Amino acid sequence: MDIFSQQVEDVFAGRLKAKPDFDEAGFKRKMAELRDEIDYCNRTAVDLLKRRTDAARKVAICKWSSGQPNFAPAREEAILANAAEYGKSIGVNGPDARVVVGEMLKSARREQDDYRAKLERE
Repeated sequence: MDIFSQQVEDVFAGRLKAKPDFDEAGFKRKMAELRDEIDYCNRTAVDLLKRRTDAARKVAICKWSSGQPNFAPAREEAILANAAEYGKSIGVNGPDARVVVGEMLKSARREQDDYRAKLERE
């Protein structure tokens, strides 16, 4: 690991309080490494969204079979509260975690509604 990258890691870990010594080559390498990590996280998030969507469609089948509505406000509120609490416990802004999971819930609800409508048409 080059000096610039090590200093970035040391600042992040709290071992260094000073600004890293700028080095053009080290900066470019570190930025490429971090962008690769962010791209991987984005792909993983989309993979998880697909997995969650599949589970939501199966929930729609279960609810359809029992006559229950897709929207369960108390369940969604519990999911959002848990997301905020968990986010905070791992060092993520709790309200941000709530927003991200809230968007996933909106997507799941759309998927459930669309999937259920398809089931009812067939």
